[in-house]
Amino acid sequence: MQNPCVAEKCAHSAGLRWMSFFKWLVLGLLLLLFFCLRGCGLDAIKAPSITHPTGGAVEAGTLNFTGVGAPNSSVEIVQNGVGIGKVAVDNDGNWMIDHSLSEEDEYEFVAQSLDAEGQVVASSKALFVTIPAVMASVSEPVIIANDAEGKIVASDELLSAVSSAEAAVSPVINFPRDEKVEIGLVRLEGMAEPKAILELLQNDKVIRKISVDNQGKWQASGELVDTGTYTYVAQTVASNGEQVIQSNIVVLTAVDRDIDNDGVSDNNDLCPNTGVGLTADKLGCAKVQTIVLDGVNFKTNSAKLTTTSLGILDQVVKTLSKIRGMTLEVLGHTDSDGGGRSNLLLSQKRAEVVLAYLKNHGVDTTSMKAKGYGESKPIASNSTAEGKSKNRRVELNLL
Repeated sequence: MQNPCVAEKCAHSAGLRWMSFFKWLVLGLLLLLFFCLRGCGLDAIKAPSITHPTGGAVEAGTLNFTGVGAPNSSVEIVQNGVGIGKVAVDNDGNWMIDHSLSEEDEYEFVAQSLDAEGQVVASSKALFVTIPAVMASVSEPVIIANDAEGKIVASDELLSAVSSAEAAVSPVINFPRDEKVEIGLVRLEGMAEPKAILELLQNDKVIRKISVDNQGKWQASGELVDTGTYTYVAQTVASNGEQVIQSNIVVLTAVDRDIDNDGVSDNNDLCPNTGVGLTADKLGCAKVQTIVLDGVNFKTNSAKLTTTSLGILDQVVKTLSKIRGMTLEVLGHTDSDGGGRSNLLLSQKRAEVVLAYLKNHGVDTTSMKAKGYGESKPIASNSTAEGKSKNRRVELNLL
């Protein structure tokens, strides 16, 4: 018969072995979960990628790099281990940057996500781009001239190059279409012969060279620096630098920004936050009889404007000076402090001061007049300091 103590010790020893086994099993599962979260989830969300170009051989010139990353983050582009530029990722997770390559070589590009301190938190896969040796040009010069009717007359070499190029895919600008756009950067996209080199022209001037990817897609940006009309054309360029085929022409009309979409540009809008669905007048305000000039204040018991009021009135001047013959009243109001007659006189003086400021700064005030109402037209209770502050106001009354 087995000794009970010996059996008890064996059972205890076996229990310890099982506990040790489960301890290491749990630890292993925790480590596996940790590395999975790092490698399969968290870093993958942050990792940016380069979507264009797709790699391979490209011609020397300006390359348009595009990609995706974490929305509203910062991405740095690294060429052969050296940073060449940082770019902000937009709300949709897209980014774009141009970079010039001029020498025959192989280049490695990586996009890196940066945190708020500028530290690298994730990197894209490496993209390899090669600029091969430039093809030798023809030894004989190409002579171009115009005949009496203005048609191009060229040598056989140039005609041969143009003839062969016309068999290729003509470049096309797919986006944007002819339309009105706000001043600033505009993105253009299109199709062309895969791996071709395009020139993008803005108002007949070449603004950048573009490499078409393997799928025949390209994109680039233009800048609308002022209001007016801008034309865009993409053209295929032969290896000898001569124009070959042009795309369709896109005509964009650049207009001033209009945040509230009321039809009045922000530069001329006295009410830049007009509510949705409201019809605006010439001043960019909802069509109401009276406009309160918020922030136009005076020193206590005085008709002297405060310093902060001048900037607001300058904006009013900027808008009204562009509108001739507008009929309006400048209305002055006070709170209930003081006597009724003194408040009436004070409000009249304040309205006249504002009208004089407009006139002295170039506004046509021929059809304008000043009128004081004292404390007779409150818009809030005079029992509180906040209410009194609202009642001390200057208004423009459109007639």
